[in-house]
Amino acid sequence: MQVAPIEQSQYYMFLNETKDIKDSILFDSLNTFLDKSHLEKGHGIHYLIKMIKNINDTVNMKDAYEKKTLDRMPPIKEISND
Repeated sequence: MQVAPIEQSQYYMFLNETKDIKDSILFDSLNTFLDKSHLEKGHGIHYLIKMIKNINDTVNMKDAYEKKTLDRMPPIKEISND
């Protein structure tokens, strides 16, 4: 299957849509995109952007859940040996 070349506007869209996403998420998403041969399946830049955003949302929800869980834990009392 022939994949259409990426236009300049699509580069701008990709950079604009992913500007607030961590580099590690971008690299992992791109590696997954290439490893699973999404490009050969005809999936383009829009699919990659959605993939990156979904992974980013998952990571953010996981971080928020961990933070809430840690906030609910009671503080540890220090034991003094006097």
